[in-house]
Parts: sequence; C-alpha cells; structure tokens
Amino acid sequence: DLQSSQNVITNNIANLNTTGYKSETLVSKTFDDVLISNNDKYVNGKGTKQELGVLNLGVKIDEVGTNYNQGTLLETDNETDFALNGKGFFTVRDTKGKIYYTRDGVFNVNNTGYLVNSLGYEVLNSNNKPIYVGNSKISMDSNNNIIFIY
Repeated sequence: DLQSSQNVITNNIANLNTTGYKSETLVSKTFDDVLISNNDKYVNGKGTKQELGVLNLGVKIDEVGTNYNQGTLLETDNETDFALNGKGFFTVRDTKGKIYYTRDGVFNVNNTGYLVNSLGYEVLNSNNKPIYVGNSKISMDSNNNIIFIY
C-alpha cells in the first residue's frame, strides 16, 4: 500500500546520513502469489481451498527488506572510530545485558575506561567481553585486530 511505501522511503531519507544505517526496500506480492499462499492450507491432512471472496487485481505488501550492501567508508581523526569493510557487525551490550549488532563504528571511551558506542552500550570482543581501554592508545594491526599500546 502507498502508506507503507511512503514510510519506508521516509525512513531511508531520514537516515541518509546515519552512520551504519542500512536502507530498506518494500517487497510486495501479486494477487496470484496471495491466492497461491491461501490455497495451500491443510485441514486434517487434506488440502483445502480457502474462499477469498471478490478481490481486485493488485499487490499486497509482503515484507520490508534491509539492504546489507557495503556503505561508504569515511576516515575520521578519532582513534576510537572503526569501520567494517565487507561482511560483519560490531557486537554491543546495553546496560540490561541485551546484545545488539551494529555497523556503526563511532566509539569512545567512557569514564570507567571501556569502549562504548554513542548510546553508551559496551563494545564486546569476540568472547562477548567488554573491551577495556583505560588510558592506552588504540590501533589496528596488519590483520585488522584492535590492539592497545600501553
């Protein structure tokens, strides 16, 4: 429907400059696709036909898909900013312990010395442990691993 289409487009425009944002696309089904999915019902092991009534030809919104293609990488002067080139996500954990995945690599060090994102969520290492930076300098080695220089 037009409202769903407008919502997806508006959301994509609103987040155009949001670091790590992945655009969404609207996927729709034709009338025939809807008819097929409604004729594929089973009751007591037998296929049954579900009467749909009178419908005009058109499309139905099936789902909203996310575009996970690589975005543009921008270099910053912040040593705690990181970017992912290719597949993958950073893992972060909120204050209640819930884990999230993000491609937004704008990080900083909080007042207790841990690497956090802009929402204050802890950035986790490959063992799902928070990354403690303290007063050390952050760098990256030749294998793209984050290292700390004390």
